[in-house]
Parts: sequence; structure tokens; C-alpha cells
Amino acid sequence: MCASATTRRLQPSAPEEPPPFRVVVTPYRALSVPQYLALAGLSLTLAMTIQIPLARAGAWPCLLFGFGEIGLLLGAIWLHRRSQDRTETITLTGGSLQVVRCVRGRVLDSRRLPVFGSHVVWVDDPDYGCQVIAIQSRGRRIEIARDLSPDERPSLADALTAALGEAGGSPRLHVETRRSLNQHLDR
Repeated sequence: MCASATTRRLQPSAPEEPPPFRVVVTPYRALSVPQYLALAGLSLTLAMTIQIPLARAGAWPCLLFGFGEIGLLLGAIWLHRRSQDRTETITLTGGSLQVVRCVRGRVLDSRRLPVFGSHVVWVDDPDYGCQVIAIQSRGRRIEIARDLSPDERPSLADALTAALGEAGGSPRLHVETRRSLNQHLDR
């Protein structure tokens, strides 16, 4: 181990200044872990109240199918919840904009763009609202905030545009509008 690395460890580190803009985007989760466990308990209780009288009457195959269906339902909900365990962090620091995507705690993708020359692109659909927000710089385009709803994306686009302007970048918001699906009905 080199001496400079040892001396750095011994010196107290100064508290880091928070970045001027940092957003963590996560998918919407309808059920927390306690709510999932409550759903599982309620489903099993309901299944038992129905299946036990059938088993006493001699219809034991109904027991297998009933609990099998409940197991499949709870397993599907749990797998869906596990697939939603991802984050996207958008950070603006020191003249660069970084987008880091993580899945289950592991970094899946990390991209960095310079602040100078970057601008926010908002793809608007007349029928469904804001469909895409992207950051574009020098021919590179990174789509961000995929897990936000169309109603939430405009506020992120406005905040990111303002933060780019404060950091010395181009405070420009470019709006692209797609053609309406109902255009033939308007005639």
C-alpha cells in the first residue's frame, strides 16, 4: 500500500457538497411488503374457508387446485414486485450530467453527458401526454424517467431544464409532437 493512500485514510474527510440537481426515479409499487403479506394471509384464509369443507366432503382434488391457484397468484405478484426493483439516478455535477440505472442494487448502465451543449427533449403525444423525456448532446440522446407517468414527466423536464441553465448549459426545452391517432376522426 502506498503512503499517500494511508495518509488520506487518516485525515478526516470534509463533508461533500450535495450536487445541485439529483433525482432518483423508481417505479410505482402498489403494494409494500406488509401489504403483500396481508394480501397473502387474506388469500390463504379465504382459500382455507372454501377448501376445508370441500376436503371434508371428500373432494380433496379441489384442495390441490385451490391452493395451487393461490400459490400461482402470490408467486406472480412477488415476481412482478421483484422485477420492479430498479432505480434511475440523474445527477448534475461538475459540468456533467450522469444517468445511472440500477437493477436490484447492481449498476446496469451508466452514461455521462457534458452540460455544455445538452438540452432536454420532450416527446409529446396529443392522445397520451408526455411519452418520452430525453437528454440530447452532440448527437447522443439518453432517454430518462421511463418509470414516471406521463403526468409526472413534464415537471421533471422543467426542473432539469432549469438546473441545466443554472449549471451553465443550454436551458432549452425542445418539444417534439407526434401525430394524433384520432386525426382521421377530426376531419
